Amino acid sequence: MEDCTYCGVIATTRDHFIPWSYNSTGKRGSKFKKGKENNIFPACMECNKLAGDKVFETVDVKREYIQERIEKKYKKLLNMPDWSAEELKELSIKLRNNTILKMKAKHWTLNRIAYPTIIYMEQPLRAELRKIQKLFGE
Repeated sequence: MEDCTYCGVIATTRDHFIPWSYNSTGKRGSKFKKGKENNIFPACMECNKLAGDKVFETVDVKREYIQERIEKKYKKLLNMPDWSAEELKELSIKLRNNTILKMKAKHWTLNRIAYPTIIYMEQPLRAELRKIQKLFGE
């Protein structure tokens, strides 16, 4: 399994650094040669979608653009306060579990924004990841 070039999570797709819908002159067209290996990078579905068909000067510039979009998209989640263990104990089980899941999603998102500076110590479990994605309608 490979990591997403832009945020570090598990890559589920391949990203054409120069979108396949562009030819070598940077204009839309079908003349661009598909399959050039130096143009294809591992990416997660979200990063691939966030970049769209924009053309970037370097991979680092594209990564910064995508990370800014992730930060904007999850602004509300990122502004959520962290709860202490004592505060969590006061919540009902359902609310506690939902709050813990959102805190994990927040920290996971912060890691994605900081990548490659931060390397993930642990990725959310697949079941947790599905719940996190469900929170945001993905």
